[in-house]
This record gives sequence, C-alpha cells and structure tokens, in this order.
Amino acid sequence: MNGTRLQKPTCYFCNKVLENETEEGHLTTCGSVLEPCEFKCGAYCQRKMRDKHLKECTNRPQTQTLPRITKQHKNMQFEHVPIQNVQYQSAFQKNPIQNVPIQNFPVQNISPQNYYPTTSRIDSTPQKTISIDVLKLQTKLGSIEGQLIQTQKNLEALKLRQDKLSAMQTTINPQISSQLENLSYQNHNFVEWRKTMDSDVNNLKYDLVQSDRLKLDLNKKIKMLEDKLSLFNSLMPEINSFKENVMKEQIISNEVIREVKSKLEKLEDFHAHENAAIGGLWDDQRKRLEEIKGDVVGCSKNIEEQKLKYSTVVFDLRAITQIATENAEKVEIQEKELISIRKNLTQLKLDMEILEDTQISRFFTKPGHLIWKMNEFKMKMESAKSTDLVLRSPIFYTHEYGYKIRLIVYLNGIKKWKGRHMIACIHVLKGEYDLMLPWPCLIEGNVTIRDLYDYSDPRHTTKFISAKREHGDEVNDDPQESSTQYIFIPHTTLTKYNHIRDDTLFLEVKIGRYMKHQDETSL
Repeated sequence: MNGTRLQKPTCYFCNKVLENETEEGHLTTCGSVLEPCEFKCGAYCQRKMRDKHLKECTNRPQTQTLPRITKQHKNMQFEHVPIQNVQYQSAFQKNPIQNVPIQNFPVQNISPQNYYPTTSRIDSTPQKTISIDVLKLQTKLGSIEGQLIQTQKNLEALKLRQDKLSAMQTTINPQISSQLENLSYQNHNFVEWRKTMDSDVNNLKYDLVQSDRLKLDLNKKIKMLEDKLSLFNSLMPEINSFKENVMKEQIISNEVIREVKSKLEKLEDFHAHENAAIGGLWDDQRKRLEEIKGDVVGCSKNIEEQKLKYSTVVFDLRAITQIATENAEKVEIQEKELISIRKNLTQLKLDMEILEDTQISRFFTKPGHLIWKMNEFKMKMESAKSTDLVLRSPIFYTHEYGYKIRLIVYLNGIKKWKGRHMIACIHVLKGEYDLMLPWPCLIEGNVTIRDLYDYSDPRHTTKFISAKREHGDEVNDDPQESSTQYIFIPHTTLTKYNHIRDDTLFLEVKIGRYMKHQDETSL
C-alpha cells in the first residue's frame, strides 16, 4: 500500500503526461490550447494554428480607401454626338472590404468632334465657337457638381453602414466574451474537480496507512502486556520462596528464644536449690560459688550475645516483614494495573472490532438504517459487569450526506440501573457534512432487538429513541427514565423473548425523522 505511486497528471488539450511541470505552467505553453480569435470573428483555434487563422480570418483589417475616379479617355468613343448627349459609366465597383454598393458616378464620353472642330467649322463665325466653349464648360461644371453630390451620398451610406457594423460588433462581443467566460469557468471547474479527486484519493490512502499503523501499535501493546504477565508469573515462585524462608527464620528464632529462657529458668532453679542446700556450707563452697559466678558471668555474656543476636534477628525480621509488606503492596498495585490493562485490552479489542465493522459498513450500511451484530454477548456482559465496558456501534449517517451518528450501549447499565438494565443512546459525532446541515438537530428513530427463534411470528422488542444536539461530538446528559434520549431494557427481557442465539444479539436502528429544534427560526 505504501509502495503505490500517484498517477501523474495529463494535459486536457494535448493528452501529454506531465513529468516535471505543473498543469498551470504547461497550459501557458501548450500549443493545443483553444484561444479566441483576436479579430473577434467568433472562432476558436489552437494556439499553434493562430497565425494561419489570422491570415484567413474574414474580420482581418485591411486598408479602406475609396477607389479613384479614372479618366477613360482611351476608351472614349469618338462619335459625332451632340454636347447634351451624356453617357454614364460605372466609376466605382462594390467595396471589397465592406460590400457596400456605391452608386455610379456620371462620367462624360465626349466625342472628339466636340473638342476638335472639323475643318468645315473652322471658317464659322467667332460667336458660334464662343457658344460651343461655354456649353462645354457648363457641361463639365454640371458633371463635377453631380460627382460631388454622389460622393456625399456615398459617404453618408458608408457612415450608416459603419454604424450598423459597430452596433453588430457591440452585440456580438458580449456573446463572445460570455462564451469565453463560460469556457474558462468550465476549465477552472474541471481543474478544481481534478484537484479534489486527487485529494480524496490521497486522503483514502492516508486513512488506510493510519489504520495499518494503528493495528501495528495495538499488536505492540498486546505483546508488551503479555511480556509483563509472563514476568509477573516468573516472579511469583521467587516471592513464595522468600515468604517460606522468612517463616523458617521466624521459627528458628522462636526456638532459640525458648532454649535461652529454658536455660535461664534452669539456672535460677539450680541457684536457689544450691543456696538452700548449701546454706551452712557457704565458706566451703565459696570457691565453687565463685566458679559458679564465673559460669554465671559467662552465661550472662552468652545471654547478652544471644540478646544481640535476637535483636539482629528481630531487626532482620522487621526488615523482612517490611520488604514483604512492600512486595505485597507492589503485588496489589501490579494486580490493579493488570486489571486495568485487561480492561483496556478488552476495550481495544472491541474498538478494533468496531473499526473493522465501520470499514465494512461503509459498503453495506444504508443511510438511516443499521443492523448491528453483537458477537460473544456472554463474555461482553461479564466484562461489562467487572470493568464497566462500553460498546459502540459502527458509524452511519441519518440520510445521504446527513448527520454522522452511532449507537452507544451500556450492557450492565450505569448508576442506579447498574446490574438490572441495558441502556442505549444515540451519539451525534462531528461529520464531514455538518457545515451544510441545520443546527441544533433533532434525530428520532426506533431501536429494535430482533427475535432470533420465531421467524413466522417474531416478537421483536422495539423502543423509541431520539437525540437533540447543539453540534456534533457532544457529551450526553445523565440518563433519565422519562427521557427519550435513552432506552432502558431489562436483562430479563433479553433472555425471556428469545433475543440471544448462539451467543449473538442483533440490534436494528432505523432513523425515521431528522429536523431542527422547534424553537429554531428558519429563514
């Protein structure tokens, strides 16, 4: 599990695997990224095809110049026509840039006879030549005025067309910008979604690693406890042998004291008998008396030595008794620690079972519904009687993306119900979706103890239960008989109505309603 490597990201546009660069840095240089046209034609093209598109774009700017009015003297028709006969040719074609049709400008095709009089007219009078020149000038002036008027009309038409194009551009640009914003927003959402997915995968892997570490720590603690137990068992023979030695020494010291007392009593009796028997022979027996006194002094010395030995023996006995009491206290402390260790070990085993059931229930538990299988019920009941064991059900949710809850069970009861009732309550935990849920909350449901013998007409035991909490992971209040937050089931009910089979009990929890407190004002 620890050796699994994270999948490397790939580019959304070119599908390239990113080895040594980030997604944001790659998107700034990727040639397959779609970009809008600079001339705002509404098209999107890849970054590497941008130059080709700009050359072919229909909105590419060009130099807009008015076409020249060309004199077509070379194409003039030299015919004998009157001055008033004016022909019109197309001075301008359609504008290739804006496709604006421009009206025809009048251009005269004047025959050469009007400019160059024939030889028959050279001899005419000067008045006729003057009138012909005046007519020519008037005709030219009229044609120039017409061209000016037509040019003004064409300029007005061009202005109107340009205004229409600017209006169309103002209406099209918001659409293109909105489409660009939508595209960038979708791209941003895709990147964010991918980041969240990567973080969720990393969190799952981290949770699996943490569960493995927790299992290793529990195994280490169990091994340490077993080592302590074995050490304690190995010390017990030494302690027992030490106690036996102390008892033997006490017996020997008592025998020595008895012997000394008996000798003293004998000596006193002998001395009195001698004084009574040899009262008249005191002088004769003085030497013997002195000898006896010497013997008495020696005996007294022996007695003092025996007293010293006795005091040392008593001191040793006191030290031994003190050591024995200290060892007894240590043994009691170790026994208490052993009891607490066994209690913690039992709780750890139950927590391990709950952890495994929780991991399995993620795949099989429905929101708002839990069936809890309680194995080894007899052993757990005995542990609850001796160590106040608390059972916790697998974690489940009231509904999809709802409140995170679990069922807490006191098999042997607590306080005044201890030894008579099984007590259960709902514990609201801190969940992943608490920020989206209304607080405080009211959770209501039913807890059912299933009948495991009669399937045709089962006699289930069902209790109503509720939980009112200000926020998640809140400590429960003290249980009350009138409160619906705790259910009280007598121990006789568990055995009377066939709820236990093969040392197994099934508890079913169904959440029927979840809402805010009635005193809460909703917006």
